[in-house]
Amino acid sequence: MESLYSYAKEILVNQQHQFCYVDIGSGDTTLVFLHGMGSNLDSFQKNIAVLKKDFRCILIDLPGYGKTPKIENETFSIGKSAELIAELLGILDIKKIVLIGHSMGGQIAIKLTNIIQEKLSRLILLSPAGIEQFNQKEEEWLSEKVTVESMVNLSEAEVEKMVRYNFYDQNIDIDSIISYRTQYLEDPNLNKQYCTTIVESLLSMVREKVLIDIAKISIPCLIIFGDQDKYIPHPSLHQDMTINDVIKKATELNKEIDTKLLQKCGHFPQWEKNNEVNSAIINFTSKYSQ
Repeated sequence: MESLYSYAKEILVNQQHQFCYVDIGSGDTTLVFLHGMGSNLDSFQKNIAVLKKDFRCILIDLPGYGKTPKIENETFSIGKSAELIAELLGILDIKKIVLIGHSMGGQIAIKLTNIIQEKLSRLILLSPAGIEQFNQKEEEWLSEKVTVESMVNLSEAEVEKMVRYNFYDQNIDIDSIISYRTQYLEDPNLNKQYCTTIVESLLSMVREKVLIDIAKISIPCLIIFGDQDKYIPHPSLHQDMTINDVIKKATELNKEIDTKLLQKCGHFPQWEKNNEVNSAIINFTSKYSQ
């Protein structure tokens, strides 16, 4: 499968943030993709192969991931990332946007929606973070459990195990995803930078609440989860919660939200059930294009 980095471009935002992005395909509507924690824009390559035929597709590496560097001494933030993406899209002068976010990218997309809602026609969230909430005691547990030190000491086998935990089908080809994650192990300095970004991302997701933002969404919104998601809800802290509880919470916050639960699917629906996700994106976009 061809990497999307063959089409990579760079753009400077706020005179200091250098972003890597891909602009591919054509159409009246533009799909903007935001990846999840620990990932990069290539996590949507199974979708772009189909969607680029009918849509302009823009994929963005978030700060500290893929080929977008994180400014030294700047802490990763959900809110700050949303503000920077808003600036980036303003520079590209895109107005008719369908915003698509996966996991952490979904939480950023929720924040971003309430910054540029007038430019958006729809919002599609894939296994989004931010609906499940954590109290202060749980935040403290996570900050003690997931540290840069614990992350940098993971072996290649442990990293691969963590990646595979995202998927229900353990035989699915995810070599490119694993390679992206394990490449950092070859350079201690890069590995520490990458692990620092992951820890900062996790804590930002937990601390930067978006429930109010979900309630304020006024454009058509579709949320897609896999019924076998092992990361949402949190497997250790919320063992009494189910994925259906998370979906219910979202629809209680905003009754206009549509939902779709994919069977035999984990935390990466755009990869594991790419055909179903592609169809859902096309159908949901067409549904409100009249």
